[in-house]
Amino acid sequence: MGNEIEIKDLDIRSTSFLPTEIKDIGGMTEIYSLEDEFAKTKKNRNLLLYFSILLFFVVVVGSAFLFSIYIQDMNKTVEINISEFEDLRLKEVIDSARSHENNLDLLLIKLEILKIDQQKKILEVKQKYYKRELDTLDLELSGKETGRRLAQIKVAEKREIAGVERTFQSQINEKTQEIDKIKEEIAKKEMAKKDAEETEKKSTSVSNVDRLNALKMEELKKNNDSGVVSLREYYVNYITYLKNLYNPVFKSQKIDQILQSKGNTQTKEDVRGFHPIYQSEGIINQGEYEAVQSKADESKHLMSRVLMIPYENSVSPTLKKINAITNSVESDYENMLNRFAAVLNYKNKVIDQYHSAFDYTLSDKPESGYVINADNTNNIHVHLNKIFQNPINSTALIFREDNKYIGKIEITRVDRDNVIRAKLVNLAQNQTIKPFDKILLEIN
Repeated sequence: MGNEIEIKDLDIRSTSFLPTEIKDIGGMTEIYSLEDEFAKTKKNRNLLLYFSILLFFVVVVGSAFLFSIYIQDMNKTVEINISEFEDLRLKEVIDSARSHENNLDLLLIKLEILKIDQQKKILEVKQKYYKRELDTLDLELSGKETGRRLAQIKVAEKREIAGVERTFQSQINEKTQEIDKIKEEIAKKEMAKKDAEETEKKSTSVSNVDRLNALKMEELKKNNDSGVVSLREYYVNYITYLKNLYNPVFKSQKIDQILQSKGNTQTKEDVRGFHPIYQSEGIINQGEYEAVQSKADESKHLMSRVLMIPYENSVSPTLKKINAITNSVESDYENMLNRFAAVLNYKNKVIDQYHSAFDYTLSDKPESGYVINADNTNNIHVHLNKIFQNPINSTALIFREDNKYIGKIEITRVDRDNVIRAKLVNLAQNQTIKPFDKILLEIN
């Protein structure tokens, strides 16, 4: 290159990039061997370091193992107030007693289940025969035939219920005997336990199995209280609730007096039927009377069906009393109608006798009739000779004695019972119409 002539002198023994001066410039370069270095390191190994690490590892593992054994041993024990295993018989008594108590709880649960199953089966039988009773009642048979069939159904129901009770009673007796036997064993174990505890004054520890047994026994008791027994109590309470809901007990003093009363509650036996006088007097016609009787018969039919339902408490006697009172009221009304008809007949006969007397009196008299009542001048009651068949709209003169003029009237109508009505047309000065004033009918 062109600048080569500018390098004058170079000192190769020193440089700013090397820390020291290179003395042996012409010597051979030293070669680095990895194998040689490893060999040197192996010769310089420190055995004390390895031993310390091993010792530390053994100490840590051993401490952890011992600590775990200690914790496990602590968890296996619990303090109770008995001797320190000096009397092993006490521990055996406790284990045996707990085992018997567990068996007792299980047997009690099974016994309750048996009783519930028995009630369930009896309820199924009652439902089956109750349906048969309803089907029989729906046939609308005669009272005697219905009663006979219902009695047969009741006998069959009682027989089947007795069979169910016998079937379950044998199982219940068997469970009861087992329970009694375990109770006796528990009582003996308790006595042995008390005797052993009296001889021991120090506290000791029993195995964790005892605590586990105690927890199991407590759990069984809880299940017994909250399970089967609670279900049975709910069943009994629910049945009692339904019974009281639909079969209440009446505590009213007034109702009690009515139920205890001994009034006339005879049924209506002497029905005489419809009296023609009811219609002739315009009280009620035969169709209306029969409609009332039909309603009464329907009410009796419904009540007879309700009375067949086996109500309890105050409902049954109340329904029977209502039925008796209804029959009594119906009989009373029938008797009143009969007496009313008799009174009407009697009074009509008396009125007919008066009419006959008036007719006989007028038969040989010149006057046409007599005034019977004139309190209401627009509705005067008169009696005319029966020879006048259609006197309506006719006028008549009223006299007293033979020649004293009283006034003038007009015949307005003839009632259903042949009572003739009239109204005042004019009245003489200072005169009033009185009974038995004579009537002279003006013939048009």
